[in-house]
Amino acid sequence: CALPMIGHIASILSAALRTACYVKQRRYSVLIHCSDGWDRTAQVSSLAQILVDPYYRTLEGFAVLVEKDWVGFGHKFKDRLGESHEGSPVFHQFLDCVWQLTEQFPDKFEFNERALKQISTHCQTNWFSTFICNCDKERKERMTRKAASGPSGSLVESKNAGIPPELPIWSLILANRAMYSNPRYDQDREMNPLKLKKMLLPIPSVKVLKIWTGMYLKYDESLIGHLFRRTQERAANAPLSLPSERNAVMWEPDNWSASCHDCGQNFTWYVRRHHCRACGRLFCHRCSGQSIALPQLELYAPVRVCERCADIQGAKGATQRRSRKNTWW
Repeated sequence: CALPMIGHIASILSAALRTACYVKQRRYSVLIHCSDGWDRTAQVSSLAQILVDPYYRTLEGFAVLVEKDWVGFGHKFKDRLGESHEGSPVFHQFLDCVWQLTEQFPDKFEFNERALKQISTHCQTNWFSTFICNCDKERKERMTRKAASGPSGSLVESKNAGIPPELPIWSLILANRAMYSNPRYDQDREMNPLKLKKMLLPIPSVKVLKIWTGMYLKYDESLIGHLFRRTQERAANAPLSLPSERNAVMWEPDNWSASCHDCGQNFTWYVRRHHCRACGRLFCHRCSGQSIALPQLELYAPVRVCERCADIQGAKGATQRRSRKNTWW
């Protein structure tokens, strides 16, 4: 159910807002501490700093904040993001809270939703050193072992990605600043030292907060249940386009199509259904035989797509599509 999740986000934002008000408006010193000191403490402390200081709403500032209050403070990324009994989406909740702030203050953040989605995705990939270990001690020991192994020590964690695991996630974000920048952000206005820096005052209410559909509902069959039938005829005549950055791909449920959307071949026990990862429709094996990367959906390895989506992506160019007459697959 989405309501408990939104309730957790509201509680975290409410605690951060209260902390920020004590620090900024009343000039108090605030002690923040949860049961262990590396979960709720990091959430509330880092969010309060984002509300108070506009520096932490920039790309560099956000990187400093995560490295300082999460990585350096000892948040157990390996245990919380892994499959151990201590697994918990603590850092994902923090990113969700930041996204809620970007929705309420769309011109106050230098980074956009795509940057937050990229960070959230790479929490699970082990491509970057930021999210691999539980503390700095483990990171130093890991780097020492790798240095001692010499050239023979292969980069097992990232051999598929081609990215050394010693690199932090910020090497990707800052190297592609234009991709992750918010066009509505005015750095001269927000970082002007002569201008009074006002803290952000978000509304931490479940009536205002939203579900982060761009992250949690990338592939949602319930949403297509409301839209697919109503737009099927209109979509058939409209030009096909790949999903944009903020659109979620809606997968057509298996029981909604008895035949391939392209060639019309009926699905049977030996003619399987395959979803196109770009448009979400059902095709047979032959009509979905293309494999391309979809970076706009954060799918960087080649995935199965239909031929029309492959044509749009430019993977096939102007080659003529194969004939499907007298084929059973």
